Amino acid sequence: MASRQGARGSPGRPGGRRPGPGRRDDDRPRRRTVSSGPERSPDGDRAHYAGTATGRVDVFDYDREHGLGGRRPVTTVPEGGGSPDDGPTVDAEGGARGVLYGGGAVHRYAPDGALDGVAELPVTEVTACAFGGPRLDRLSVTTSREHLDPGAEPAAGALSACPPGSLGMPVREFAG
Repeated sequence: MASRQGARGSPGRPGGRRPGPGRRDDDRPRRRTVSSGPERSPDGDRAHYAGTATGRVDVFDYDREHGLGGRRPVTTVPEGGGSPDDGPTVDAEGGARGVLYGGGAVHRYAPDGALDGVAELPVTEVTACAFGGPRLDRLSVTTSREHLDPGAEPAAGALSACPPGSLGMPVREFAG
């Protein structure tokens, strides 16, 4: 969810509404120029958030009474390893998958934040991933041709699918 100009914020500055009455100002995502999430854990008590500007995937605690709080990093992508782009996508085991735009990979982080899976792709600009299939047992991955010379990386811009090693979760209905 990228910030918009005007009342909702300006580029590089946070905007939008606070997701819960108990959330503290220090939990608010900062430098939210390109970000994705939140995507909740299977039990609904955590929300994962990827921030391109920060190079991190963070997790928040969540409860219905207080909303989001307790922000902390799950992982930081090493310098030159790409940026966490669209994602994270959380699986039924609570693992978060994030794509690395400029890094040519999809990473899976265990619920404790440890990197426990890497799917490398033959392209650098990986843009998003999502679970699909009747059993949510396929991981679809999108890529981009942006900033590439003609003829470079022939698979760039394609949609790929692979067995992820864990099942996805059904899409939650929007309650708002």
